Amino acid sequence: MSMSLGSVIGIAAVLLTFSLSGLLAVFLSAERRADRTKPARVAEPDSRPRSRWRGWARGMTAFFLAMFAALAVGAAFAGLPVGAPADRVSIGSLIVPFLWAALVIWALADRKILRPVIGMVGALAVSSAAIAWGLLA
Repeated sequence: MSMSLGSVIGIAAVLLTFSLSGLLAVFLSAERRADRTKPARVAEPDSRPRSRWRGWARGMTAFFLAMFAALAVGAAFAGLPVGAPADRVSIGSLIVPFLWAALVIWALADRKILRPVIGMVGALAVSSAAIAWGLLA
């Protein structure tokens, strides 16, 4: 049957049939386990005492460090020697706002401020090294 449909459609039909038969074999041999009863988790506030400097540190990290890291990564992408210069600049400039938004969300959503700081400083260092390497090469 598969050769009567043509070689491309026949190969696709054979692969689809093989995959669906494997999926059916997995579903037929699967067994349901009983659900575990878990106690209801109550959302509790952070047990750490609140202080004003933590909020300021989180805000400064989310705004300034995320901005510098996003700009450095965008500049590093713009300086890559791949493609036409106009394409590199447009890709580098399109990356910046999306990356900045992602880094701000990461900094504000993470419970520990040190993880986003280390990640952003690492991205800033790697992209700064790439920029320096591109300028010096």
